Amino acid sequence: MALLDRMRRAQQRLRPEGLRIALPEGDLIELERGLRVGADSGAADWVDLSLRLLSANVRRDNLETPVISAVVLCDDAVEVILDQTSMRPPSPFELGPDDKSWILRKSGQLLDEMHGDSEVVGIDAPIPSLVTLGRDSQGILMINIEIAGSVAVSGPDADSLVQAIAVELATAQWADEIDLVLVGFGEGDHGLERVNHASSLVAVSAKMKRRVQERAALLATIDSSSNSESRWREGGDSWDLCVVVCSPDVSTEDLGALDELIAVAGNGSFGVVVICGRDVRSARWRARTGGGRVSVDGVGLQRSSLSLQSVPPGLVEQVGDLVAVASQTAGVA
Repeated sequence: MALLDRMRRAQQRLRPEGLRIALPEGDLIELERGLRVGADSGAADWVDLSLRLLSANVRRDNLETPVISAVVLCDDAVEVILDQTSMRPPSPFELGPDDKSWILRKSGQLLDEMHGDSEVVGIDAPIPSLVTLGRDSQGILMINIEIAGSVAVSGPDADSLVQAIAVELATAQWADEIDLVLVGFGEGDHGLERVNHASSLVAVSAKMKRRVQERAALLATIDSSSNSESRWREGGDSWDLCVVVCSPDVSTEDLGALDELIAVAGNGSFGVVVICGRDVRSARWRARTGGGRVSVDGVGLQRSSLSLQSVPPGLVEQVGDLVAVASQTAGVA
């Protein structure tokens, strides 16, 4: 919704006098209404700015780079879950009760301060690969798929979760430097700038292999161990991330290429991540869906089952169509 609103403001500025802006029609109207009902721009701001604040503090104070596996968005706080126990957090973050997380308490004053801090809003988002998994009594759980390298999503609701992840990666305000490759979602450019479509995993696998080789060589020149660490330390588009999302409808002929692609991605250290909409043994993390619930293995979290966010069929294409309408600046009668 934030993306659409920004694009519509541009439409208003650029439309010729006497014309109105292009707006969605038919089913797209109902889709937008449904998305607006569930939208929470304040929550998105807390996720985005909290991580940028943390990145700014780590870089300014020359602290050890944290390895973050997940973020929990609670009613009164943002909890950053660490992959390993670490040093004490930089202020205003507090150490969590189990010493495995950092907590930022919400307040209107803090949110205003982050919005007004040019260093915070101007720094590169440190975790562009943060995606929503589900919700429980503690809050909304978002996982950092970059440190996984590969995630296999299985079960009756796999398509719904994979589509939600794809749309989030394509539009999230914390995904500054990301390339998104969709396989098995159909062809065509629907106006989502971060998105490319691929017809087969075979071609994608070859491209990702070259990308990993180039990124490994670049990391070696600066003596860095991972793409993520370099992004925290230096920022810039040199440390962008490529996420390949394979729909559950990907052809069985591509399964061999999928295993090869997962091997290429490895643990995500070289800037490639794979999300696959079926159970694949070689994937490092696994998310299992069913009955409107989802659980995940491999993240190291004590969260057995979460409520899965429900999305309509064909969400990726429909959101792409909404964005395509909002990109029309010529105006209509």
